[in-house]
Order: sequence, then structure tokens, then C-alpha cells
Amino acid sequence: MEDDHKMRAARRIAPLNPLRAFEAAARHLSFTQAADELCVTQGAVSRSVRALEDYLGEPLFERCHNGLLLSEKSDILAHRLTDIFDRLGAATAEFRGQTRVSVLTVRTYTSFMIGFLLPIWPVFRCSIQR
Repeated sequence: MEDDHKMRAARRIAPLNPLRAFEAAARHLSFTQAADELCVTQGAVSRSVRALEDYLGEPLFERCHNGLLLSEKSDILAHRLTDIFDRLGAATAEFRGQTRVSVLTVRTYTSFMIGFLLPIWPVFRCSIQR
């Protein structure tokens, strides 16, 4: 019985919804965009992040007039949480028998995209789906 209590104490983690809200807000550096992603209000994200800050005992963001800034420590936490949530999503998809979807993000000049990438996109897409 005592060992069970020690295991539970060792696995104490912050509440998951505030962790999700923080991770989304950290990726977007915006409570509003995080709220859109999570299908909740901006106020709900703000309250969740505040609850997580209270739980951890320190601020996670520096709130500026033109957005949010992460401290180095908060940035590390955000990246680790992103990895954890990605792995949870993959494990859930695997359990459900779904294939893993890879996302390719391309940043380029508009002229290059219009002149080169968009015309060959259908061929590229067909070749990666096989």
C-alpha cells in the first residue's frame, strides 16, 4: 500500500487541460490563436495558463503590449509538451488502426511557390501517398 502511494506521488503531473492550453499558447504566442485551435474562448485559455502558473509557482509568459514572450525555461517546457502531445496523438492513432500522417511545412518565396511548387504539387502528392 505504501509503495502504491509512493508511485502515485512520483507521477504527479500538472493538470492536463492547463498543460494543453499552455502548449498551444506557447506555439502560437497567442491566447486567441490557442483558443481557436482548442475550440474554447480566449478567456478559458488565459485562466488555464494562470492555473498552471499557480501550480508551478512562477509565470510562464511575459505578457507584452504586442504579444507573449516565453522565458528560456518556459520554452523548454513548451517544446517537451509538444513532443509529448504529438506522441500521445500517434499512440492514439496507432491504437485506432490509423496510419500516421506526416506533415511537411514549406516556407518559400511566393514567386517560387507559384512558378514551381504549385504546378508539380499533384505529382508530388500522388508519389508520397503510395
